Amino acid sequence: MKRPDRTSRPAGAPFLAVLLVWFLGGLPLLASPRLPTEAPFKRVYTSRHFILHTDLPRSQAGEMLARMEKAIVFAEKHWGRPLRTKIECYVARHVDRWPDSDLPHPLARVYIGGVGGATVARSATPHAASSRRADSRSRRSDFSGHQAVVYACADRGVVEHEVIHAYCYQAFGRVGPDWYKEGMAQMGGECCAGGRGAWRSPEALQRLRRQPRPTVEQIIRAKQLANPIGGSLNTMLARARQTQTHAPLSDWTEHDAKCVAQIREDYLWCWALCHLLAHNPNYSRRFRAVGAHYLVGRMGAFDYAFSAVRRQLQFEYDWFLDHIEVGYRVDLCHWDWDVRFRSLEETRSVRRRILAARGFQASGLRVQSGQRYRYQTEGRWSTAANKPFTDADGAADGSGRLVGVIMKDFRLTEPFDLGADGVFVAPSDGTLYLRCRDRWNELGDNRGAVVVQWGQH
Repeated sequence: MKRPDRTSRPAGAPFLAVLLVWFLGGLPLLASPRLPTEAPFKRVYTSRHFILHTDLPRSQAGEMLARMEKAIVFAEKHWGRPLRTKIECYVARHVDRWPDSDLPHPLARVYIGGVGGATVARSATPHAASSRRADSRSRRSDFSGHQAVVYACADRGVVEHEVIHAYCYQAFGRVGPDWYKEGMAQMGGECCAGGRGAWRSPEALQRLRRQPRPTVEQIIRAKQLANPIGGSLNTMLARARQTQTHAPLSDWTEHDAKCVAQIREDYLWCWALCHLLAHNPNYSRRFRAVGAHYLVGRMGAFDYAFSAVRRQLQFEYDWFLDHIEVGYRVDLCHWDWDVRFRSLEETRSVRRRILAARGFQASGLRVQSGQRYRYQTEGRWSTAANKPFTDADGAADGSGRLVGVIMKDFRLTEPFDLGADGVFVAPSDGTLYLRCRDRWNELGDNRGAVVVQWGQH
């Protein structure tokens, strides 16, 4: 197989810019009361990695800076490169009250009040000639001269998303293909929720569970996710340059808002794929390597890393989205692909330890449809810290019971009850997987394990 090609952005090509995230829909800020004579009380706050211009109260600005710093901790840990220069951010609750002199980019009001958030290369900011010279010098050495400016509304998660874009640009000079950069930026906003669970809104997770959905292949082949809005923004920018003024929020149309709504839906699928790849131990090491390749310009890295496991990945992606709930942990629900399965014609018995704090796990047994198999279990487990331990028969409400499912050609039977011991008639040929019954988003506090032994009946 050919190694991934190394490609780079042509010299002098603009890094623009609009790495979109949330949108506010329509023209909501225009509906808020405008104070004709009173300017907003804007302050500048600094932290280790940020210069924050905002009209938020001091306490809220401090909380926001803490979340932004946490996003940088996530980024530095994931990509392994420290951020050596501060990121400049403009976060506004009432951007319609800010004078032009407080906003470096002529589209700043549209970015904040219409799109919701954007990250712009300093060299693409019309008022930053000195920074353009710094960028030019940096291309001959490292990326220390690459500077990004973040524009964001005050909604939670927006600036954290944009901070990931800015980190990648300032640390590497690149951000990767659209699906990767937007999925990882969504993860950066999510990291502030803590833990490894899927911390999205219930409404977003419901949209992810729906069918039909894009395949892994369709997600990674998608190009220029922000294209639908690019032409409109370019028109606004040209008009602003011609008039030597900032684009007003009235330039933002309902059509623009609908385009960004669709872009936001696309970002949701990107997040789901990145979340799965980053947290699932079957793929996390490969995914980290792919990201490292992307950020040095090797855009064929995904095919090189995942071609041998593409069917497994598609199966786990679909499983993840079929069962996703708030707090669902893909690190606990990954599937065992490397376990050897044997039939009882090959061996007299098969024995396997099944953990309570995991999803379906390989039993090691290959079954034939209609055949009878005797099983017995040893051990006890619990489905919550405040629940008593039980054997594999579980509790009266059915939680903690040993259940199984059979896989054949990446298709599953319906789950079926087993219990502590008994005789099982296989409903299909295939490989048998087992788990402790519990809600899919509540596995993290489960304790204990049982050993299951299978033999001839």
